[in-house]
Amino acid sequence: MKFLLLLSFVLVLVGANEFKRYDVASGIIKYKTMMKMGSAGMEIITKGTRVIKFKDYGIKELRDETTTTTQKIFGKTTKETNHQLSLMDNGKTYGVDFKAKAIYEMDNIAGNIAGAMGNNMKNIGFEMMKKMGAKKIGTDEVLGYKCDVWDLKGIKQCIYKGVTLKLTTNMGGAKVEDVAIEAKFDIDIPDSEFKLPNYPKKDIGKMMEQMQQMMNGGMMGQ
Repeated sequence: MKFLLLLSFVLVLVGANEFKRYDVASGIIKYKTMMKMGSAGMEIITKGTRVIKFKDYGIKELRDETTTTTQKIFGKTTKETNHQLSLMDNGKTYGVDFKAKAIYEMDNIAGNIAGAMGNNMKNIGFEMMKKMGAKKIGTDEVLGYKCDVWDLKGIKQCIYKGVTLKLTTNMGGAKVEDVAIEAKFDIDIPDSEFKLPNYPKKDIGKMMEQMQQMMNGGMMGQ
Protein backbone atom coordinates (compact mmCIF):
# COMPACT_ATOMS: atom_id res chain seq x y z
CA MET A 1 0.00 0.00 0.00
CA LYS A 2 2.81 2.44 0.88
CA PHE A 3 4.53 1.56 -2.41
CA LEU A 4 1.38 2.44 -4.41
CA LEU A 5 1.02 5.77 -2.59
CA LEU A 6 4.64 6.60 -3.31
CA LEU A 7 4.18 5.58 -6.94
CA SER A 8 1.16 7.87 -7.30
CA PHE A 9 3.23 10.76 -5.88
CA VAL A 10 6.08 10.09 -8.30
CA LEU A 11 3.64 10.05 -11.22
CA VAL A 12 2.63 13.63 -10.42
CA LEU A 13 6.26 14.67 -10.75
CA VAL A 14 6.92 13.16 -14.17
CA GLY A 15 6.01 14.96 -17.37
CA ALA A 16 2.90 14.13 -19.39
CA ASN A 17 4.93 13.02 -22.41
CA GLU A 18 6.59 10.32 -20.29
CA PHE A 19 3.21 8.71 -19.71
CA LYS A 20 1.94 9.10 -23.27
CA ARG A 21 0.55 6.08 -25.08
CA TYR A 22 0.51 7.46 -28.63
CA ASP A 23 2.61 9.69 -30.88
CA VAL A 24 -0.42 11.76 -31.81
CA ALA A 25 -1.98 14.25 -29.40
CA SER A 26 -5.67 13.43 -29.80
CA GLY A 27 -8.10 11.43 -31.86
CA ILE A 28 -11.53 9.91 -32.33
CA ILE A 29 -11.67 6.50 -34.01
CA LYS A 30 -14.72 4.39 -34.76
CA TYR A 31 -14.21 0.67 -35.41
CA LYS A 32 -16.34 -2.07 -36.86
CA THR A 33 -15.68 -5.23 -34.87
CA MET A 34 -16.34 -8.89 -35.57
CA MET A 35 -15.39 -12.17 -33.92
CA LYS A 36 -16.49 -15.55 -35.23
CA MET A 37 -15.71 -18.95 -33.77
CA GLY A 38 -17.28 -22.37 -33.92
CA SER A 39 -17.04 -26.10 -34.21
CA ALA A 40 -19.39 -28.95 -34.99
CA GLY A 41 -22.89 -27.95 -33.94
CA MET A 42 -21.85 -24.61 -32.48
CA GLU A 43 -21.24 -21.11 -33.85
CA ILE A 44 -20.68 -17.85 -31.97
CA ILE A 45 -20.62 -14.54 -33.83
CA THR A 46 -20.04 -11.20 -32.12
CA LYS A 47 -20.48 -7.99 -34.12
CA GLY A 48 -20.46 -4.39 -33.02
CA THR A 49 -18.86 -0.97 -32.97
CA ARG A 50 -16.22 0.59 -30.76
CA VAL A 51 -15.47 4.30 -30.41
CA ILE A 52 -12.19 5.47 -28.88
CA LYS A 53 -11.64 9.10 -27.92
CA PHE A 54 -8.31 10.28 -26.51
CA LYS A 55 -6.42 13.47 -25.77
CA ASP A 56 -3.08 14.46 -24.21
CA TYR A 57 -1.35 11.60 -26.07
CA GLY A 58 -3.63 9.00 -24.49
CA ILE A 59 -3.33 10.13 -20.88
CA LYS A 60 -7.12 10.47 -21.07
CA GLU A 61 -8.99 7.91 -23.15
CA LEU A 62 -12.63 6.85 -23.36
CA ARG A 63 -13.69 3.51 -24.90
CA ASP A 64 -17.35 2.94 -25.75
CA GLU A 65 -18.28 -0.43 -27.26
CA THR A 66 -21.61 -2.03 -28.12
CA THR A 67 -21.75 -5.62 -29.36
CA THR A 68 -24.36 -8.22 -30.20
CA THR A 69 -23.45 -11.88 -29.75
CA THR A 70 -25.39 -14.55 -31.62
CA GLN A 71 -24.98 -18.14 -30.46
CA LYS A 72 -26.18 -21.11 -32.48
CA ILE A 73 -25.88 -24.36 -30.54
CA PHE A 74 -27.41 -27.48 -32.04
CA GLY A 75 -30.16 -25.54 -33.80
CA LYS A 76 -30.99 -23.21 -30.89
CA THR A 77 -30.23 -19.51 -31.44
CA THR A 78 -29.78 -16.88 -28.71
CA LYS A 79 -28.79 -13.22 -28.91
CA GLU A 80 -27.30 -10.93 -26.30
CA THR A 81 -26.37 -7.24 -26.51
CA ASN A 82 -23.58 -5.84 -24.35
CA HIS A 83 -22.51 -2.25 -23.70
CA GLN A 84 -19.06 -1.52 -22.26
CA LEU A 85 -17.77 1.91 -21.29
CA SER A 86 -14.39 2.65 -19.71
CA LEU A 87 -12.17 5.64 -19.07
CA MET A 88 -8.44 5.94 -18.43
CA ASP A 89 -7.49 9.25 -16.89
CA ASN A 90 -4.15 10.21 -15.33
CA GLY A 91 -3.21 6.81 -13.97
CA LYS A 92 -6.75 5.77 -13.04
CA THR A 93 -9.07 3.37 -14.85
CA TYR A 94 -12.86 3.53 -14.52
CA GLY A 95 -15.17 0.77 -15.74
CA VAL A 96 -18.93 1.27 -15.96
CA ASP A 97 -21.29 -1.52 -14.87
CA PHE A 98 -24.64 -0.53 -16.40
CA LYS A 99 -26.54 -3.40 -14.77
CA ALA A 100 -25.33 -2.57 -11.26
CA LYS A 101 -25.34 1.18 -12.03
CA ALA A 102 -21.86 1.54 -10.57
CA ILE A 103 -18.40 2.66 -11.67
CA TYR A 104 -15.40 0.56 -10.60
CA GLU A 105 -12.21 2.52 -10.07
CA MET A 106 -8.68 1.15 -9.96
CA ASP A 107 -5.09 2.31 -10.39
CA ASN A 108 -3.55 1.80 -13.81
CA ILE A 109 -0.44 0.24 -12.28
CA ALA A 110 1.32 -0.54 -15.57
CA GLY A 111 0.92 3.04 -16.76
CA ASN A 112 2.02 4.47 -13.42
CA ILE A 113 5.17 2.36 -13.41
CA ALA A 114 5.96 3.39 -17.00
CA GLY A 115 5.58 7.06 -16.12
CA ALA A 116 7.63 6.74 -12.94
CA MET A 117 10.43 5.07 -14.89
CA GLY A 118 10.47 7.89 -17.44
CA ASN A 119 9.21 5.67 -20.26
CA ASN A 120 5.94 5.64 -22.14
CA MET A 121 3.32 2.99 -22.74
CA LYS A 122 3.78 2.96 -26.51
CA ASN A 123 7.46 2.06 -26.26
CA ILE A 124 6.78 -0.57 -23.61
CA GLY A 125 4.01 -2.05 -25.76
CA PHE A 126 6.29 -2.41 -28.78
CA GLU A 127 9.06 -3.94 -26.68
CA MET A 128 6.62 -6.49 -25.27
CA MET A 129 5.40 -7.32 -28.80
CA LYS A 130 8.97 -7.89 -29.98
CA LYS A 131 9.78 -10.14 -27.04
CA MET A 132 6.68 -12.19 -27.84
CA GLY A 133 7.93 -12.66 -31.41
CA ALA A 134 6.18 -9.84 -33.29
CA LYS A 135 7.77 -8.71 -36.54
CA LYS A 136 7.19 -5.71 -38.76
CA ILE A 137 6.25 -7.14 -42.18
CA GLY A 138 5.42 -4.03 -44.18
CA THR A 139 3.12 -1.04 -44.43
CA ASP A 140 -0.53 -0.51 -45.29
CA GLU A 141 -3.05 2.32 -45.46
CA VAL A 142 -6.30 2.66 -43.52
CA LEU A 143 -8.59 5.64 -44.18
CA GLY A 144 -5.67 7.46 -45.79
CA TYR A 145 -3.32 6.94 -42.82
CA LYS A 146 -0.13 5.04 -43.53
CA CYS A 147 0.53 2.46 -40.82
CA ASP A 148 3.10 -0.21 -40.01
CA VAL A 149 1.93 -3.81 -40.20
CA TRP A 150 3.06 -6.08 -37.37
CA ASP A 151 2.57 -9.84 -37.30
CA LEU A 152 2.48 -11.68 -33.98
CA LYS A 153 2.01 -15.39 -34.67
CA GLY A 154 -0.82 -14.82 -37.12
CA ILE A 155 -2.28 -11.74 -35.40
CA LYS A 156 -1.77 -8.78 -37.74
CA GLN A 157 -2.03 -5.19 -36.58
CA CYS A 158 -1.80 -2.04 -38.67
CA ILE A 159 -0.47 0.64 -36.30
CA TYR A 160 -0.44 4.39 -36.93
CA LYS A 161 1.67 6.37 -34.43
CA GLY A 162 0.88 3.83 -31.73
CA VAL A 163 -2.85 3.60 -32.59
CA THR A 164 -4.08 0.29 -33.99
CA LEU A 165 -6.32 1.00 -36.99
CA LYS A 166 -6.76 -2.59 -38.09
CA LEU A 167 -6.43 -5.96 -36.37
CA THR A 168 -7.10 -9.29 -38.04
CA THR A 169 -6.52 -12.94 -37.28
CA ASN A 170 -7.89 -16.21 -38.58
CA MET A 171 -6.50 -19.12 -36.64
CA GLY A 172 -7.58 -21.97 -34.40
CA GLY A 173 -11.17 -21.80 -35.60
CA ALA A 174 -11.50 -18.13 -34.64
CA LYS A 175 -11.72 -15.15 -36.96
CA VAL A 176 -11.32 -11.63 -35.59
CA GLU A 177 -11.55 -8.31 -37.42
CA ASP A 178 -11.29 -4.85 -35.84
CA VAL A 179 -11.18 -2.21 -38.57
CA ALA A 180 -11.35 1.57 -38.25
CA ILE A 181 -14.17 2.99 -40.38
CA GLU A 182 -13.77 6.61 -39.23
CA ALA A 183 -10.72 8.39 -37.83
CA LYS A 184 -9.72 11.96 -37.02
CA PHE A 185 -6.48 12.99 -35.32
CA ASP A 186 -5.01 16.13 -33.76
CA ILE A 187 -8.42 17.63 -33.11
CA ASP A 188 -9.84 19.59 -30.18
CA ILE A 189 -11.95 17.31 -27.96
CA PRO A 190 -13.78 18.98 -25.02
CA ASP A 191 -13.70 17.32 -21.60
CA SER A 192 -17.48 16.85 -21.85
CA GLU A 193 -16.80 14.04 -24.36
CA PHE A 194 -15.16 12.00 -21.56
CA LYS A 195 -18.00 12.11 -19.05
CA LEU A 196 -19.25 8.89 -17.46
CA PRO A 197 -22.75 8.21 -16.10
CA ASN A 198 -23.54 9.69 -12.70
CA TYR A 199 -23.17 6.36 -10.89
CA PRO A 200 -21.52 5.85 -7.48
CA LYS A 201 -17.84 4.88 -7.62
CA LYS A 202 -16.38 1.81 -5.97
CA ASP A 203 -12.62 1.59 -5.43
CA ILE A 204 -11.51 -1.93 -6.36
CA GLY A 205 -8.20 -1.47 -4.53
CA LYS A 206 -9.99 -0.64 -1.26
CA MET A 207 -12.47 -3.49 -1.81
CA MET A 208 -9.61 -5.97 -2.24
CA GLU A 209 -7.83 -4.54 0.81
CA GLN A 210 -10.99 -4.95 2.92
CA MET A 211 -11.41 -8.52 1.69
CA GLN A 212 -7.79 -9.26 2.59
CA GLN A 213 -8.30 -7.81 6.07
CA MET A 214 -11.41 -9.94 6.54
CA MET A 215 -9.52 -13.03 5.41
CA ASN A 216 -6.61 -12.25 7.72
CA GLY A 217 -9.01 -11.65 10.59
CA GLY A 218 -10.71 -14.98 9.92
CA MET A 219 -7.38 -16.79 9.87
CA MET A 220 -6.27 -15.14 13.10
CA GLY A 221 -9.53 -16.14 14.76
CA GLN A 222 -9.01 -19.81 13.97
